[in-house]
Amino acid sequence: MLDNDGLYSSPLTAPDGSSVMDRRNAWYSPPEWAVCPFESGQAPVRTSAPEAVVLDGRFVVRQAIRHGAKGGVFLAEDRLSGAQVVIKQARPHISATLQGQDERDRLRHEAYMLDLLGPVGVTSRKVSLFTQGDNLFLAQEHLEGTVLTDWAGEAKAAAPDGWQDAALTAVRALAGLVGAVHERGFVLRDLTPNNVIVGPDGSCRLVDLEMAAVPGTPVTKAYTAGYAPPEQVRGPMYGPAAGTEADLYALGATVLHLATECRPLLGSDETPASRSWDARVRRLVEVATR
Repeated sequence: MLDNDGLYSSPLTAPDGSSVMDRRNAWYSPPEWAVCPFESGQAPVRTSAPEAVVLDGRFVVRQAIRHGAKGGVFLAEDRLSGAQVVIKQARPHISATLQGQDERDRLRHEAYMLDLLGPVGVTSRKVSLFTQGDNLFLAQEHLEGTVLTDWAGEAKAAAPDGWQDAALTAVRALAGLVGAVHERGFVLRDLTPNNVIVGPDGSCRLVDLEMAAVPGTPVTKAYTAGYAPPEQVRGPMYGPAAGTEADLYALGATVLHLATECRPLLGSDETPASRSWDARVRRLVEVATR
């Protein structure tokens, strides 16, 4: 479900019928009202320190950032360089399509986009793409900074009277990144504030580029609610990739969020088709910028 911030979350139903967030931490943290499956009521106590997880004989996993059915995302240390890297995992047969592709193919495509756009500063650089067991892993440069979703509020809190200059700098940088992607013949298809990292110096980088495609090529539909134009939302589940205008719509929605901290979600009218898409967007902007 979508939470109040417009992000996907997984709720649980408590004994009293209320909904609580299912916080899937990387450690044992059940809700207080959940019955513990262990006799002691606590997670089993380790008798020895856990061994570090090493991937590809090179990357020492230091932290689990996220776990999911598709695979995890981890923060690791590269033994060769000593640098921090982010490692994405893709499990086999997950999100398989009729075309014979699964999450591993999407991760290979993301690795290709890093090779193409990393050296020109659009995104992080690829460090390594490797297989361990049946899983595919992509190690990439760790980007210091904050996702644009959070940065907007932090910038306003840090400089209430001068955050507009920082925001304008970020918008110009982001527009340049989108333009660089388009110049290389691709459309992002899923540009949102969650896919932009703002560095300590105010620079921007794009992340999670697995949905990028050449306009017009056959792809599975992908978008984030509020950041996609009607032709992308209403398009077929499998069909031609949207053109660059889809990214321009997403860029505008991202700028709206940056300026107002408003999620650009368009609720359905009580009477379907009573207003055009443009009219609904215009009304959203009017309300958000009051």
